Amino acid sequence: MTTSHAAVRRPVILTFNRNYLPGYRGGGPIRTIANMVEQLGDRFEFRVVTQDRDAGSDEPYQGIEPDTWMPLGKGFVRYLNPAAISIATLAALIGNEPHDVLYLNSFFDRTFSTRILAARGLGIVRTGPAVLAPRGEFSAGALRYKSLRKRLYLHGFRMLGCDRGLIWQASTPLERADVRRVLPGITPDRIMVACDLASAHHAVEDPESAPVAGPLRILFLSRISPMKNLGFVLHVLARVRFPVALSIVGPRDADYWEECQPALRSLPPNVTVEIHDSIPPPQVPDMMRRHDLLFLPTQGENFGHVIHEALSVGLPVLISDRTPWNGVTAAGAGWALPLSAPEPFVDVLTRHAAMDATGRTATRRAALHFARAHAIDASAYDDNARLFTDTIAAHGGGHT
Repeated sequence: MTTSHAAVRRPVILTFNRNYLPGYRGGGPIRTIANMVEQLGDRFEFRVVTQDRDAGSDEPYQGIEPDTWMPLGKGFVRYLNPAAISIATLAALIGNEPHDVLYLNSFFDRTFSTRILAARGLGIVRTGPAVLAPRGEFSAGALRYKSLRKRLYLHGFRMLGCDRGLIWQASTPLERADVRRVLPGITPDRIMVACDLASAHHAVEDPESAPVAGPLRILFLSRISPMKNLGFVLHVLARVRFPVALSIVGPRDADYWEECQPALRSLPPNVTVEIHDSIPPPQVPDMMRRHDLLFLPTQGENFGHVIHEALSVGLPVLISDRTPWNGVTAAGAGWALPLSAPEPFVDVLTRHAAMDATGRTATRRAALHFARAHAIDASAYDDNARLFTDTIAAHGGGHT
């Protein structure tokens, strides 16, 4: 008798992330996991455990049934009330839910990752196959923030032996080097490079013509936090001498937003500012199309979904050189510059503001072409699939 393909059991990837769909305020990791579920969901059964509310919200999502598996896309989601999440409840969930791989999407997240790693280190849960993706948390820029707490946690992680059985996912070779630098005891064979999967949506066919008259329309769309570096944007714009209309869009880290207020208040009269909270994902493309440039001088990205989304609607980008998108410069789709000085950023903005319609349209077309080239990356798909298949094979290939 021949067994149909549909009857073959898909390996179960028990996935933890603080925020997930339908939320969007939690940033890139939500999109990373959603893209993985959508593109790998025919090969693996993803079961995502998350909070029952969006980042920064006190209200649960409407229409969900808490603490039960609900179908969503090609996977399943279990929404938990944050007040009910403890080491004991997580250990029970992991122990009662058969799975082939435990998948953690943060190293420092105190909602899930630190508790689960502690439970593994203390022997409260079995140390079966597990993958941990630091999601850029080991970059030098990220480690500078709340550095004392992070150093103490890293010390406890090593002392408890929490890394037993862990495979590490690095999104880039640079992140692989970061993992080795922060945790030098991890052998190279336990770090696998698997780039985040880009959204599978198709880029628009042709860019809309951009008006040249009026101010240069600049968009900062990201979480307002030290890593995303809004302060640098304001530092640069304080030096420009032509009209600029800046839109700031994203959820706020309250302390960092307060730090940015003096710079906002001291911007010259030629720079006007509109401030928006987070906007739902369906509204993002239209917001992007109304601008001339995405300005995101981030301190580091392991992927940068907002950068790819901007390119995919024909919006050129001005970014730091600390992302996987440095190729935009050679492609004419934008500029990736070091953060060592503001002057090169000022020069780029000045030249872009002076471009005629032909030049701006050419840059928009280059952005589209670059996005198309990176929308479906077969090697990234294979690397992500291999991340799980090799982890399962190394641990005997059975349910935990």
